[in-house]
Amino acid sequence: ADSAAFMMQETKNSFGKITGRQGHHFVISFKPGETDADTAYKIAEEFVSEYLGDKYEAVFAVHDDKEHIHVHIAFNSVSFVDGYKYHYANNDWAKVIQPIVNRLTSKAGLSTVEIDLDENHNRYKDHNIYRDGADNFSDMIKRDIDIAVAEAASYDEFLSIMKDRGYEIKEDS
Repeated sequence: ADSAAFMMQETKNSFGKITGRQGHHFVISFKPGETDADTAYKIAEEFVSEYLGDKYEAVFAVHDDKEHIHVHIAFNSVSFVDGYKYHYANNDWAKVIQPIVNRLTSKAGLSTVEIDLDENHNRYKDHNIYRDGADNFSDMIKRDIDIAVAEAASYDEFLSIMKDRGYEIKEDS
């Protein structure tokens, strides 16, 4: 993990992309008792290879600390090939990412997640309503903080994620 973080930082440095979001984090979860760590590892390995290809540095780990096995995938925000930053477009999870996961899990004889593009679109609309102030701002802020805490590996990364979400950070000296 330390060498992967160093390599990712070196990629950012070489392309002059040292600010903003530092990386991305996906989680693939499996139903309790449905699979073992080796199968989850193989699915993660295939997913990383297919989705990120030979463009983004990535690390992943299988966790069995919950009642269900799950895989954490962390990858660099900057491509080591061309220096372009990864861009997550609206509804990418439903349109691109989940279908890859479904194909890989189905191939392994595991269950898949049903994708409802309309429902995902409605969730995005609901988030926009929160963001634009129609609902309670403090609930939205709490959710943004929870997400940033879950994604960040360090305090500095947490601050970076919050800045990427549009928050201004003020720290007392």
